[in-house]
Amino acid sequence: RLSKMWADSHLKIGRVSSHIFERRSPHVEIRAVAVIGNDDLAGCENCNAALFLLPSVTAASGASCQMEFPEEVEDLLDSNVPRMVLVLDDERSNGCENEITENILNCLVGAEEGLDKDSAQQRQGVSAPKICHFDYAFGMCCETLANSYFESMSEGTQIDPHVFPSLARVSLANLGFLCLQRLIQNMDAEGCFRTPALLEDFLSSCEKTLNMMTVELIHVSNDVHQKMQNWPPLEFLEEGTNSIPMLFEGQFDLPSNWHLPLPDLERKVSDVFHPLLERELFAIIVENFSQELPPRLGENLLIMLDNDEFSGCFANIVSLFANGELVTATTGKETIVYLPVERMSQIIEQAAVYEAPPAPEPVLKEIPSYLFQNTVHAEEEEEKSCGERNTDKTQPRDKIIVNKRKPPDAVEPETPYNERSKRIRSNAPAE
Repeated sequence: RLSKMWADSHLKIGRVSSHIFERRSPHVEIRAVAVIGNDDLAGCENCNAALFLLPSVTAASGASCQMEFPEEVEDLLDSNVPRMVLVLDDERSNGCENEITENILNCLVGAEEGLDKDSAQQRQGVSAPKICHFDYAFGMCCETLANSYFESMSEGTQIDPHVFPSLARVSLANLGFLCLQRLIQNMDAEGCFRTPALLEDFLSSCEKTLNMMTVELIHVSNDVHQKMQNWPPLEFLEEGTNSIPMLFEGQFDLPSNWHLPLPDLERKVSDVFHPLLERELFAIIVENFSQELPPRLGENLLIMLDNDEFSGCFANIVSLFANGELVTATTGKETIVYLPVERMSQIIEQAAVYEAPPAPEPVLKEIPSYLFQNTVHAEEEEEKSCGERNTDKTQPRDKIIVNKRKPPDAVEPETPYNERSKRIRSNAPAE
């Protein structure tokens, strides 16, 4: 009882406190509430950190040195929950008491080799301060546990009973627009978005993405409901509202039934996106929303419609909705989805998968004979004309050479041998 009163004076048992941590650039808010596990063992099932207060152990000679824990505590010890042990010893323990303490520490934080009985309490995860430092050590243990949990926060898709990933709050319409935006990016990366294509093929790809999103969302919602239905613990809920106040950006609350799968999901998706996939209805939507946009942007969208650039106009509208620059008009209550961040990203990627159609095989066609014959005759005529031009260029040279020659019966005067060799070389064609 004294230990509970002492712990309550430091932690305010049952009250929610808020702490701000920094992870790289963004600030992360972590809310904590402390409960006494001895009073409610069910609280051990979904706790995120555990501090064990180990009072001074007194034992008679021959007492058992074994320690048994309830089943809920055993399950907690088998998990990877951050934990620490604060030993509240009066420094007058005898050998048997030290042995009992050592066995308890082995169960709580694990045994370490190479430690003697006197240094058994000097291990990782154990704090054994002097009596005058109990208050300071208690605060340091709580701070260490909070930091350990913050560092171990899951960033993946796995859901552990004691460590849950961060939640995202998104409307069903925005989730669909994010999937469509990713699909258009994938089509553009494959070089298939800005190429001429049938409008039916483009709309078919969009419809396929929305159907895949619905299937994935149903699967993930069932999985989250099964594994996270006990989160958050009831101690975090605000009395009267049955929700966690201001958990999301924009001061939005998290209702206690956030994990329930959404009913009639296919119809809700169709109600939002069916008008966008009908060409006539889409034109009406663009005309209505163009009045809410800057004049130049709205005019560009209308011009794209007039020029029959449906896919480009559709991509711009999807981007405006995905970025929050346009908001869908809902006749009733907006459908909100709560999902772990990584699972939501997984849904978007899987729903927006796009496979480019195979390139058509080249078709070889025979050239008509009249075209082929004309081509051949043209080439022959060109070669013939080229040959004649070459002949014309060389003929005068031959004539000059012939004219320079003297008749065979003419008798040339004898010249020295060296001079005759030079003339012969001068008349020889250059190589």
